[in-house]
Amino acid sequence: MTIENVICDIDGMPMHDNTPVPGAQEFLQRIVGNNMPLVVLTNYPSQTAIDLSNRIASAGIELPDSVFYTSVMATADFLKGGFKFEVQR
Repeated sequence: MTIENVICDIDGMPMHDNTPVPGAQEFLQRIVGNNMPLVVLTNYPSQTAIDLSNRIASAGIELPDSVFYTSVMATADFLKGGFKFEVQR
């Protein structure tokens, strides 16, 4: 099996309660170093990707802000798509 993409939630992996999960730094460096697509998800609506990059850096894990995808970003992307809802009766 070949891993083509990596998606993880920020709280649980790579961090738990603002503390790095053991091995997270090495794992993420390997992913980024091999140019694998990485997305770090979060449901924190009040933090931007830059905020999250700074937060994780303060725990000793360096990731570019481009890997973070927040619930606000997902909502904006959804609304930009012009999706329409139909109520099923």
